[in-house]
Amino acid sequence: MDPKKWRLKVERTKAAPKADVVQFVLPEWPTPSARDRVLCAEVKTKATKGSFTPIQNAIEGSAMDRAGRLVKTLLWLQERAILGDLGTVTLDQINRFVDATDYPPAHREFRAVAVICANLVAAETASVTVPAADECALIVITVPDLKSTYQAVFDAIVETAESVGAAP
Repeated sequence: MDPKKWRLKVERTKAAPKADVVQFVLPEWPTPSARDRVLCAEVKTKATKGSFTPIQNAIEGSAMDRAGRLVKTLLWLQERAILGDLGTVTLDQINRFVDATDYPPAHREFRAVAVICANLVAAETASVTVPAADECALIVITVPDLKSTYQAVFDAIVETAESVGAAP
């Protein structure tokens, strides 16, 4: 179960605060169990040449998630849930992880994710030091012609919004 964090943005032109992706796995809900997990991912993208190092930045961001940003994100989600409906996630489900000592231990899993244009991936992976498996999983996703792909998606969104009378 996961809130659609991009819908929770405070400002339209700024990224949503805290950890990029948080997902709750609650297989026996509404009963908290030791099988419960929270997954947290830091995601970076690179579609064009430049000095930005998305893989290294995702690894560093995942370290920040492990060092406390996940906790801050859970508290931020809790506040948002108190103020209104988050959709697929309830306040009780968030509290299961915020008030962790009141429940069976839950497992935390961290990911560093980089989405990179396929023609850049060789250069981007050449000097990467993969983090230890007990720290986080490193996931590199390659997309052919990433810039054109995301531009086409944005164009389709605007076209769809205009066709239904919504403002872009």
